[in-house]
Amino acid sequence: MVRRNLLSRKKFQRRPLRERPLALWSLTVIVFAFGTTGCSTFRQKTLSHRLAAERLYHDANDLEKLGRASSAERLLQESLTHVPQNAAAHQKLSELYFARGETNLAIKQLETALDAGCENAAIHAQLGRYSLSTGQLFSAKEHSRKAIELSQLTSNVWELAGDVARAQGELSEALSAYHRAADCEDADPRVQLKVCEVYRESNRTIRALSAIEQMCTHYPSESVPQEALVLHGIVLTELKNYHQAIEQLQRAVANPDATPEAFLRLSNAQLLAGHEHLAHQTLAAGSKAFPQQTIFAELLARTPAELPTQLTARQ
Repeated sequence: MVRRNLLSRKKFQRRPLRERPLALWSLTVIVFAFGTTGCSTFRQKTLSHRLAAERLYHDANDLEKLGRASSAERLLQESLTHVPQNAAAHQKLSELYFARGETNLAIKQLETALDAGCENAAIHAQLGRYSLSTGQLFSAKEHSRKAIELSQLTSNVWELAGDVARAQGELSEALSAYHRAADCEDADPRVQLKVCEVYRESNRTIRALSAIEQMCTHYPSESVPQEALVLHGIVLTELKNYHQAIEQLQRAVANPDATPEAFLRLSNAQLLAGHEHLAHQTLAAGSKAFPQQTIFAELLARTPAELPTQLTARQ
């Protein structure tokens, strides 16, 4: 009897597909249809979440441009409820927190992104930058190292490494990192400003001059950044090349983005060159341009002969 049942079962298993019972075919169709419907529903739900997150992210960017940071934050938070792994949303939200002075909240947001699996060089670099701003040098260095591991060809990760090394007083290491940053294809010419500053801190003024002059070659003469003009003037003053220093600093004070420092540095160079009355006129111009800066009024109260000591002490 048992043998007969086994033979019958084997016989059934060997039947062609077209001869199998209708009930078995019906069950197969039902299971397949249920599985297909479930997968389709899951895909549709996932897609709808992604589309919603993307829409909210773009709306948040638009609101930020309009100066509505609080509304932008709310939309970004809602976007992350749809797709917690959205690295761009985490980064943008942390930037908004950082902009309003909530550095710890900005750091926490990026750590949440890492926990969600959004690990990339940009997030580590941003965390390193925030940690550096709060004096957490060890944390900044660790994030800088991780960012370099993930993206060695990106300028900003090397620039961050240079900033961290400089904050730790490791000037040789800082220079090496800044040079690596300058060699990257996406390098910002302004990194040469930091190279120049480190050379000055190392008392290598000639190398500082070379660095700032190299940076200036990346810009048309009328578009050299304000900080580059001022730093160029400072280095030339330190080299006692007062005529060229005055020329650079005059360009700086004529710039729409002129700063109080530009006027003070120009006045100092003019004093050192023996042009006391020109220095006094520069201070008067600085006072007019920046009436809220009391230093100009204080210096103008002195006689031209007293200005060199006062200006040197102030700077």
